[in-house]
Amino acid sequence: MKYTGPFCLILLMLYLASDLSMAQQTFNIEDSRHDLAIVLSTGYEGEASDAQCIFCHPPRSHTLKIGLWNEAPAENLFDYPYGRQGEEGPPGKPDGSSLVCLGCHDGTIALGDVRSRTQSISNSRGIKRTDLSDGHPISFSYDSILVDSNDELENPKELTQQVRLDSTGKIQCTSCHDPHDDTNGKFLVMDNSSTGLCVTCHKKAGWDASLHNISSATWNHRGRDPWPFSDLGGSVAEHGCSNCHTPHAAGNGQYLLNYNVEEDNCMACHNGNVADTDINAEFNKISHHPIEQTADIHAADEAIIVNAGDRHVECVDCHNPHSVSTAETNSTHVTWKNVRGVDVNGGEKTEATAEFELCFRCHGDSPGKAAMPTPRQHDQNNVRLQFDNGNPSFHPVVGPGNNSNAPSLIAPLSENSTVACSDCHSSDTDSILGGNGPDGPHGSIYPSLLIRAYQTQDKTPESPGAYSLCYMCHDRNSILGDESFEQHSLHISDNSTPCSVCHDPHGISSVQGNTVNNSHLINFDTSVVFPNNNNDLHFEDRGSFSGACFLACHNLEHDGLSY
Repeated sequence: MKYTGPFCLILLMLYLASDLSMAQQTFNIEDSRHDLAIVLSTGYEGEASDAQCIFCHPPRSHTLKIGLWNEAPAENLFDYPYGRQGEEGPPGKPDGSSLVCLGCHDGTIALGDVRSRTQSISNSRGIKRTDLSDGHPISFSYDSILVDSNDELENPKELTQQVRLDSTGKIQCTSCHDPHDDTNGKFLVMDNSSTGLCVTCHKKAGWDASLHNISSATWNHRGRDPWPFSDLGGSVAEHGCSNCHTPHAAGNGQYLLNYNVEEDNCMACHNGNVADTDINAEFNKISHHPIEQTADIHAADEAIIVNAGDRHVECVDCHNPHSVSTAETNSTHVTWKNVRGVDVNGGEKTEATAEFELCFRCHGDSPGKAAMPTPRQHDQNNVRLQFDNGNPSFHPVVGPGNNSNAPSLIAPLSENSTVACSDCHSSDTDSILGGNGPDGPHGSIYPSLLIRAYQTQDKTPESPGAYSLCYMCHDRNSILGDESFEQHSLHISDNSTPCSVCHDPHGISSVQGNTVNNSHLINFDTSVVFPNNNNDLHFEDRGSFSGACFLACHNLEHDGLSY
């Protein structure tokens, strides 16, 4: 039966209205930044009914297929967009729909030069720029081969409906941007608050619980805006990935960082204006980890123990910004979760589980280290060897010490206690000791990044302040009362002899010392202690609270001087 008359007309009108509504939802560019009809006001006289579309699509096309190129060919402009010369097929050479976007967003072709016009619509010319290394790569295959080589990428089969690959399985500009819909701002395919768009593809270990993902900290509006590249919100959590990264015009293209100097990305917030404490100020102190001496050296895949010529320290050598969390455990501290380290035997670990393993990366077997500040009878600058539990004596960092009787220890410390490197090496304003500064060995007013004063200059008068580092754990009254050594007071108070003249604070390696001569951290400072007239220079352990010295010190001969 054939329908005619008003009823058929009504059906036709309903169909057209429905189709028009769908079109408006799909191609909602009017009054957006992609509404480029305004360029026709430059003097071009001609048909303007297709003005909104002609810069990306051929006019009157019956197949408004995304990616249909409407400008002059540009394939030859991007031979090495990411600086990878020498490769047979440079990955990410722009193709498909991305070429449409680059027609305007890279300035390689004038905005007004379109195939459908015999004269340029606009006289403005773009800047020819074929280096795309400061932006997120495009036009590369996102497939199982890529995901298998990088476990921090989402399986392409698990991508959301918003983020789509093109018909050939490649990431294009249109994977993140819908040029027809600006509902989410910047023509993004989905809301990117808390960087939901980024984590659709990128899976960083520990990110869900990371402070950079969940922190409610906001800018106090002092100093420089920490988020000049983002308009996502007011808190760290709302900015998420964009706290450090930007997908376009990045200061550091390799990691898409906001700033070229790695530390600038950290200090934008960790200068006391977003984070609670001012870590940036710590690096202005006389003693600090020298992050300013190197730039653009750290690599995510660098060797765990670096060569002498590659020695450096960057924030990310100790901190994984994707994993810093509030969930502290007995074995992993929040600030160095998911970072690499070296174990007590020198074995490389992809994830340190004790603080000393992190420190051993640079202060253990790594070559090119400076000598220790105090010259010793047994010189050693490998702290991994100094702290080994098989040594004749050592501070209990790797495990409890081997001295079963240490009466000077302040409770709750005991002979079975262990300490961390950061108990001695940390900020002089460390909150652990009641300060209001950041914790950890960023910077200190004391040499060797010490948390408290530790005088090593001979003839230093004894005082609570001169050896406040030692007196943090060892009771001053016990030491000066000679409870563990009957001549402590004579040496420290009467003769103004620093603790460091006799004691090596880290330990004595078993390959250099022994339990008879080097117990109780005895390893003499050779700038103060010399061989005696018999050319002897050693200490002799003769049992509990008993020993003898063979040496010359302060012009006094010790030839078996015992206690």
